[in-house]
Amino acid sequence: MIYIISLAFTLCFVCYSKWQFVQDRGGVKDKWHPYGMAMRVIAVASPFVMSFFPASWQDYLLAGGVNILAWDLLINKIALNARWLHVGTRATLDVKLGKKKWWLYSFFVLICAGIKILT
Repeated sequence: MIYIISLAFTLCFVCYSKWQFVQDRGGVKDKWHPYGMAMRVIAVASPFVMSFFPASWQDYLLAGGVNILAWDLLINKIALNARWLHVGTRATLDVKLGKKKWWLYSFFVLICAGIKILT
């Protein structure tokens, strides 16, 4: 359940970021967008839901690794309208690592999956 909740929150966060990018170009942000409201609901309801579906620390570690990768992929495709494996020019991680960033993310997810499987 932690995977579903965390991926849903990540997707709502990325879609809300896209809405903020559009609003910053000329609109007025005077209310929360439905994605922002969905983020609030997930943040408030997830501890209650997770009490029925306990997860181990390995699950949390793997969910975090998958969400790091999912966030970067989704922010590139949905919010920035770039290609999936886009490497930016402004973020510190993008500038210092370049295309090695994707290998690092993939390696981290594989390490997390290995920890989950072996323990």
